[in-house]
Amino acid sequence: MAKTAKSFKDERLETWPIGLYRRESSFRYRRRYAGSKIIEVWGQMPEGDAIRKANRYNLDLEDGLVPTGERSKSVTVENFAKETWLKKKMGEVRPKSLARYRAVVDNFIAYLQIKGLQSALLGEITYQLAADYVVYRGSTPLMPNGHKKFTKNFREGAAKKTLHFEREILFQLFKEASKRELVKHNPFDDVRPKKPTRQEVASVHHPLSSEEESKLLVAAKVLDKSKTDEDNPDFYDIVLFLVRTGLREDEMRNLEWTDIDWTEGLIHVRQKTVTETRTIPIPKFAVQGLKRRIKGKAPHDPVFENEKDITSFGVRLNIRGVEALLQLTVADVDLNKLRIVMSRIYTWKPKATNGVVPMCAAVRELLTRLEKAKTSNFIFAHRDGGACRVDILSLLKMAQQKAGIRGRLRVHDLRHTLAIRLRRDNGVPLETIMGILRHSDMQETLIYAPYSLEEGRSAMCKLDGPAVPTQASGASPSLGTPAPTALAG
Repeated sequence: MAKTAKSFKDERLETWPIGLYRRESSFRYRRRYAGSKIIEVWGQMPEGDAIRKANRYNLDLEDGLVPTGERSKSVTVENFAKETWLKKKMGEVRPKSLARYRAVVDNFIAYLQIKGLQSALLGEITYQLAADYVVYRGSTPLMPNGHKKFTKNFREGAAKKTLHFEREILFQLFKEASKRELVKHNPFDDVRPKKPTRQEVASVHHPLSSEEESKLLVAAKVLDKSKTDEDNPDFYDIVLFLVRTGLREDEMRNLEWTDIDWTEGLIHVRQKTVTETRTIPIPKFAVQGLKRRIKGKAPHDPVFENEKDITSFGVRLNIRGVEALLQLTVADVDLNKLRIVMSRIYTWKPKATNGVVPMCAAVRELLTRLEKAKTSNFIFAHRDGGACRVDILSLLKMAQQKAGIRGRLRVHDLRHTLAIRLRRDNGVPLETIMGILRHSDMQETLIYAPYSLEEGRSAMCKLDGPAVPTQASGASPSLGTPAPTALAG
């Protein structure tokens, strides 16, 4: 009687990465990708090694690379950071955060060039090089807010908070490289710059006094009367809203009318999907150039092929940034009505936790006035329908100078002003301020509303009032005879 061949079946656990299978004691990787099937037999190996290898194969496929048994170690820092890591982060973080990540990468690459490592490989970055970079950033003069030219305001080196942030970003970059087995050890793993203390963080804050706040609002009104920018909302409205709600600048820009609960008097700050639709007029002298570029193209095709094509166009459209111009499609261009209608859908999330902010009377009155003239889903909108694009910091500096307010004032200090006003002038408990500012940790609230000696004296003076009667131990309660005084004087 002939023997029948034994059939084997691939087994797979739900906890395993996509594509990992086991046939008896032999692991294998099997996955369909881009119309082709990838099959590799790995043989016997520890389960942990098979899981790690399958994860790396899946990451390679996400990067558009064909996975191989041994990855090439000739990947440069610049290529991996810009072509792989930053592109992945593009779908995970806010545009403003992505810009900060890109700046950290550029700073690190510039440092490598100074060290003569223009095309440094990922594997060439050692712990010593990573530690030297942190020291270099902490001692090299730089300008705040990214200004290139040095003025009297330049710093001797990056602040502790900046150093700690940059180390975290570079640690994430090399952690991603480690997952892809491009480096054996994360060089920033053991680099630990000191975090700034709460006192050091609070020392750079400049909350406004009641008098300074009034002067700043008056100066903002003066700027509005003389401004030439009619596309963005009034600066006075922005300052008043920020100083009376404590919202961050980015939260204000992305605030929509659907976030307002008029019945309960609440402003919702939450993660959401935002649809931004901008209507941009086309100058008549740009019509012929656009006709040539969209002729024969499908609606979904881009109008401009590359940056060189944008430069050769020679006409400035009212669209900011090269990336936005490269995303412009034929369907967005309406030559009959001489306009460009651009829509983008993105996920926005607040920097901190979701929450609600109650409206005071001044904010309710402001929003009621703005609602009557609304032309967009954004509360503070640009004339073209998108979110406002006003340079708030520049206007704040101008208003500060007009108001005669000394010191270094930042947009974020308007948020601090609200916390100090609630704490000092109105005696609001820290727990309540923590909820209004949507902090997840009381330590963060203490930075905004720190303890002061005068506040402590005021609290202790409350003990000088009439003492509360107490009952002596073992004595029977008596309604007619008061107990001895517990505190004297």
